[in-house]
Amino acid sequence: MVGVACLLTAPGAFGRAVTVQVAPADSTAVRVAPAPAAVARPMTVEVAAADSTPPARVVFESPARIPIELDRGMPMLTARVNGRGPFRFGIETGGRLISISPALAESLALPKLPNDSLTVHVDSISIGPVRFEDLHVTPLAVSQPNVDGLLGLPAFESVRLTIDYPDSAVVIERGELPGPSGGDILRLQRVGPFWGVPITIGQEHWVAIIDTRSGGGLGFTPNDTTYMAWETPLREVGQSRGAQIPLATVFGGKMAEDVRMGRHVFTKPFVTVRPLPPGFPQNPILGSRALMNFVFTLDQINGFARFSREGSAPIVLPEPRRMVVGGTPTPNGDPAAGEPVRRVISAPGGESSKPDSVRYMNERPVRAPAPPDSTRQIRYEVPAKPDTARR
Repeated sequence: MVGVACLLTAPGAFGRAVTVQVAPADSTAVRVAPAPAAVARPMTVEVAAADSTPPARVVFESPARIPIELDRGMPMLTARVNGRGPFRFGIETGGRLISISPALAESLALPKLPNDSLTVHVDSISIGPVRFEDLHVTPLAVSQPNVDGLLGLPAFESVRLTIDYPDSAVVIERGELPGPSGGDILRLQRVGPFWGVPITIGQEHWVAIIDTRSGGGLGFTPNDTTYMAWETPLREVGQSRGAQIPLATVFGGKMAEDVRMGRHVFTKPFVTVRPLPPGFPQNPILGSRALMNFVFTLDQINGFARFSREGSAPIVLPEPRRMVVGGTPTPNGDPAAGEPVRRVISAPGGESSKPDSVRYMNERPVRAPAPPDSTRQIRYEVPAKPDTARR
């Protein structure tokens, strides 16, 4: 996923546009603005995609255990490119590409592929005892500082990847996970070019995209709030951006219901809400603040994911103390004018039908009036459409 710098991310990629089919599941709205049973229908979305070719070979003695550190939630490792380094690479399960910073690609004089100006060839990328050989890599600037490259899903397509968050390590090995148990092991589901796992909120079923680069815990779009109940009102908590994702205001609130994922329960979690541009899957995001509670294993060969943790106590996702954008603390105050928010927004003080009190997605937005104090709250005024199905 091309990541958002601080809060949550949208699944992302970069380069040529491809068309994928996403078939939302049948579901019934039961919260906030009840709607009739939704009708499942294919939804064509444009997803920008870079070269997603996996390495020709992954050479190592299984299993290989490599130390990591977390940088804004993303697992970071020390890597060497064509034997040179060390460089800092992140693991990004929300991105279907392997990327390198343009500056590093230029300094290493990496050759471009014939008939492909977006991609360069790399002989090898090594992390500890593991060597990825013969790679197609996309030069891509990352907003997060001190990141030289990203290892996305293609890097681990032929191996089993485990991120041991509690022990700050990555394990790469051969072999497969046993079948889904409904407890720790879940079946992966395709969401465009990405991988998701089933989650449940009340009686509602969703597929959440796994994104190790996202700095958030659980993230949703404004449209999702139609089906959700809140213990605390949504309010502005910061701003975020990502590659191909413009700066946008982010809202947050505590849910009135638990979120379940297999045997694991996030008890009335604090979640974030922000719009995603057209062309990006609109599914919920399972980010690093949620993932760091687990030893997480991704088995792309067989289509399974495992979320292991000791005990069965509910997981608490509290409100973050401070939101940042690109390393800079986000000031309190009015959102940036001109940034779309997809649903109708009204400031505290009651409803208003005046054009200057709302902002819309996919229309030229106008500035919402500042509230009398620094605490901003929002209300979503537009009811769900009867034919709107969740993912």
